[in-house]
Amino acid sequence: MTTNLNTAYTERRKSFWFKIGQALLLVALAVAVYILVLSMVHNRFFQGGHMDRHGHISR
Repeated sequence: MTTNLNTAYTERRKSFWFKIGQALLLVALAVAVYILVLSMVHNRFFQGGHMDRHGHISR
């Protein structure tokens, strides 16, 4: 009987740490995507070019 209780406790504990790991991975991916998008927007809109009459950016 004690082995069943120990096994259930261990599985619940592993599940808890697995969920914590998933949450940390999700946060890390969200931060990486945010930094990537921020960099892309900065490079696209703040390079100092101007729009020509056809709507293209020239430098």
